[in-house]
Amino acid sequence: MRDVNVDDWREVIVWFLLALPAIIGAVAGILGLRRAKANGQHAVQTAEDMRVVREQVENTHTSNLRDDIDVLRDEVRALTKLVTRVDDKASRIGDELRTENKLRRDADARTNGKVDAAIEWATDVIAKHHPEDSR
Repeated sequence: MRDVNVDDWREVIVWFLLALPAIIGAVAGILGLRRAKANGQHAVQTAEDMRVVREQVENTHTSNLRDDIDVLRDEVRALTKLVTRVDDKASRIGDELRTENKLRRDADARTNGKVDAAIEWATDVIAKHHPEDSR
């Protein structure tokens, strides 16, 4: 290699300008390597994240999750309709039972009144025809 003899500040500037592209290239190379290393780490992390997501999304089912959810939604709707019908029938049965209980109580009251009247009549008859038994 040749000896460089720098005698004044103008030569320093010239040599600096000649070396500047090499310095810029070296700095860019170092920065590029750092960025590539960081991107590589990000790529590895991204690949790991995708593997985790894939494990959660992929499965061995023969049908799509959306199709399964749609089937479940339809079944829930059908069950809701069935429960509504059963509730309506139970309400009607309750109404019928309340009506029947009221009718039975009314009939019991009428029957009790008739029985009380019959007992009173029988007591009067016994007192009239068999006064000795009415004591």
